[in-house]
Amino acid sequence: MTTKSKSLLLALSLGFGALVLTSRAAMAQVEFIGVNSKATLTDNNTVAIVTGSIVCGPGDTFEINSVVQQNHAQTNVAGSGFSEPVDCTGSPQPFAVQVQVVSPPNATFQKGPASAIVSAFTSPSGDSQTLTVKLLLSQ
Repeated sequence: MTTKSKSLLLALSLGFGALVLTSRAAMAQVEFIGVNSKATLTDNNTVAIVTGSIVCGPGDTFEINSVVQQNHAQTNVAGSGFSEPVDCTGSPQPFAVQVQVVSPPNATFQKGPASAIVSAFTSPSGDSQTLTVKLLLSQ
């Protein structure tokens, strides 16, 4: 892994960590978040669509952020993406996040195993939950 790739992954991880630490003081409103074990590749393998479901308290909105990392052919490929804010209903709600490759430039995801960090953030409560999951990327 190159120094540039390591720096990008460290920056992404620190960013998620800071968001999680600053939002933990609020009252919990994310009741459940689940991530599907398969993600779909699109756009010439430069985008992985991560899906799942969330239950959060009525009156809040939620946003999902995701970082996907895959190591293939001696290259560490990383991507990130986020959903638009959605009103919480208190019932299970599906989500989909389009994760775009960001490093290295012009890289692509490949079919096969990958890892993801998926975070759900609610507002105005400020609650969050983060999962680290194994994914299978497929078309």
